[in-house]
Amino acid sequence: MAVPLQLAETACFILAAWLAVRVLARLLKGRAVPLRDRNLRAALVLAFAGLLLGWVRQIIA
Repeated sequence: MAVPLQLAETACFILAAWLAVRVLARLLKGRAVPLRDRNLRAALVLAFAGLLLGWVRQIIA
């Protein structure tokens, strides 16, 4: 059971990092990034989901 959770956790962090890089690239280009930006929100949600999956995996193990 721990392996699928670890894969899901890793996928969440990879997707969150990819979205965060997109937001960072926009910032480096000098564009404003509002707090309601969908990439920023998705990155935060995926990072939080990855943390929760890691926590559940530690409890199960």
